[in-house]
Amino acid sequence: MENKQTEKTETQSAKTKKKPFKQTRELVRLALNNGWTQTEIAKTCRTQQSVVSAWSKGEKLGTEQQLKPLLDLFGYKLRRNTFKLYWRKNKETSETEFIKVEGKIIFSLIIGQQDYKKFTPKYKFVIHHQGSEQIHIVLKRKIRDNHDRSLEPTAWETVFNCSTGVSNVLGLCDELSSESIKYFNDRYEILRNDKCDYWIKFICEFPEYAQSLPFLIRQALLNHGFSVNDIIEYQASW
Repeated sequence: MENKQTEKTETQSAKTKKKPFKQTRELVRLALNNGWTQTEIAKTCRTQQSVVSAWSKGEKLGTEQQLKPLLDLFGYKLRRNTFKLYWRKNKETSETEFIKVEGKIIFSLIIGQQDYKKFTPKYKFVIHHQGSEQIHIVLKRKIRDNHDRSLEPTAWETVFNCSTGVSNVLGLCDELSSESIKYFNDRYEILRNDKCDYWIKFICEFPEYAQSLPFLIRQALLNHGFSVNDIIEYQASW
């Protein structure tokens, strides 16, 4: 079993290295702006100058494996420009803590209730991609309504945040979907318990969202070039 898991991890790692890097143009331009020539970049990345030219124009994407030397040198600048700041209340001290999460947001879902007049947001489910197969999950709940849009980020309190792998994200979403079905008949009684776990509260309040997450997350991962193992594929012939 352990050998199979190791082989699976190695296969996923190999696929990640061959995955097109969507910020190829920005990365190459960072190197050029730092004084590198296209020839030097080509030599470092073991490719041709014409390929680097196409990268810099956005005509082609390099793979993470090809661009690794540049990522090691300039990747932090890309990460520095892609982050979100969150906040939460420390359960033990009640003090406000601020959390900086780097990485491109690849999934964001506002969860709420729709009546005949308007949609009222209650939760926000966010996923950051932090490189390779690393994912960071954030669940926020809205604690108040703000009429001033500049104050909107302060109205959302983070109730869960965790860095993990792609398979664990899928496992969590599948479990939430399954649990929402399990608790469906008792959901109103569970919600009357003020001390119930926030995930249980979430799936009891919004079972339809919980049941949709396995599909929505897989769709987001595929749209951003991730390999998802449990997908039945019907590939085109071209």
